[in-house]
Amino acid sequence: MTSTDGRSAVAIHLLINHITATTTAPASGQGASLILHKQAATLERLRIDRILEEALACGGDPLHLASVFGLDTKTAIRYADSARQLLVTAAEEQDPAGSGGLGFK
Repeated sequence: MTSTDGRSAVAIHLLINHITATTTAPASGQGASLILHKQAATLERLRIDRILEEALACGGDPLHLASVFGLDTKTAIRYADSARQLLVTAAEEQDPAGSGGLGFK
């Protein structure tokens, strides 16, 4: 996503609190700042986390990521590669000996 001034835009309608939960209108920039005040997370970090979570859920499909988030091809491929690496690492941790889950060591 790109805002009118060329910067990366954040989908602030995805931020939900007791006020925004009752409407379909996006949170205001000021509201988003208040939600994240004194938090470790920033809007950009939340966006990155959301994209990576989607990449994990779709098995690292860059076309899906580009379509859903409006990402450039290279960016979608980077997220997909990261997701695939995380999925492989998670699978290896569950079956470190490579026994195919048969319990052999």
